[in-house]
Amino acid sequence: MEPMGFLKRSESVDIVVAEKGVMVVGSESSVAKVRDLMLRVVGDEVPLRSSVASAAAGVANVVAFAQTHKEYFEFSAEAMRRLKEYGSIETKGGYFRSFVRDGRLFAGNLDWKPANFGPEQALSLQAAAAQMAIRAAIAEVQAAIDEVKDIVDDLAKWAEAERLGNVLGDRRTLEPLLTEARSGSGLSRTSWQTVAWLGPQMTRDIESLRARLMREVADQERSRAAGGRADQVDVLEDRVKMVLALLVVAEENLAWWKEIELAHARDHEPAALATKTAAAREFLDRLDADDRSLVTALQDKLMELTRPSGFEGLNPFARKLLTTEAASLSEAISEFAERRRLVAEATELVALPDARESFNNVKQVVADGLRRGKDAVASVVPNNKRAVERGEEPQALEPGGEPEPKSDHG
Repeated sequence: MEPMGFLKRSESVDIVVAEKGVMVVGSESSVAKVRDLMLRVVGDEVPLRSSVASAAAGVANVVAFAQTHKEYFEFSAEAMRRLKEYGSIETKGGYFRSFVRDGRLFAGNLDWKPANFGPEQALSLQAAAAQMAIRAAIAEVQAAIDEVKDIVDDLAKWAEAERLGNVLGDRRTLEPLLTEARSGSGLSRTSWQTVAWLGPQMTRDIESLRARLMREVADQERSRAAGGRADQVDVLEDRVKMVLALLVVAEENLAWWKEIELAHARDHEPAALATKTAAAREFLDRLDADDRSLVTALQDKLMELTRPSGFEGLNPFARKLLTTEAASLSEAISEFAERRRLVAEATELVALPDARESFNNVKQVVADGLRRGKDAVASVVPNNKRAVERGEEPQALEPGGEPEPKSDHG
């Protein structure tokens, strides 16, 4: 990850290219121009994640010369491919070479030159990019807070992680420190000491909550009856919706703590800043991977429980309930993915057969059974006639219509 300077007459921006994102620093108008160029290159591929920090509420004192407008973007792999193909991105070393590969693409002449930053300045920009990536990882969670504020203690007991009951209190503790970390005055040592212990505790709480939900999902064995599956999805929908809301609030708390930790290293432990920046990136990667696995497990279980047997129409009430609850559970999963800004395809639920389709399926099953029985009789009778002629034991016919296999000793 290395910084890059952008020059056009008197305008300039500083660019930091991270593994998954790009941070642009400069005047608001200059940053807007670079943003527009990127978006024109990638077309309808909008950024998966983005965050903005102004001078008033930005990544404070990242570098003295960069107290201006900052924007951070993460693009999909396809969008990055387009940037590389049409915008001449050089991925090695993290450099943006140029967005004007062909003069016909954009009006004007834009040149990119390596910025003459020292190691400390470059590291500060990298730390700033990490902080903004943390901010971009989770969308607004106020709705999730409203959903769980009255049942936090119950969910904490269910998850066997009673500290989760403090999730809203932790948030109130962290919020003023986050404001302090993002201000121009820096973060005091005393402020950091009041919450330094909190990160590992919150990490364990999140892991406990996610693991408990994964166990409950795995324990749901598909019922054969539509009514049983409707009940299963109904129970899962109620549980999953609340747990995912609590999970995203707890995850944002931890993300706040990580941002505060980076600010402390920046202000008071510069020797540890590189390590903390790398740890922040690892934290984001792990958080994304864990939540993607959770979303996949929930979608797979939903598909398993709603896979048609062919006879759901024989119980219209159960069919309607299963359809309704499945749609609600699918919406809860998608909502969590959106709050976490994850790329996840919506669950494509298969339509359940109606009454006519189910009766037709019953008739087909009966017809298939009669045909198999007829075929079995047709094959067993002549075989048994020959067996009797040879003095052997005749072969029995099972009630299902299939010949009973002879035993090893028969």
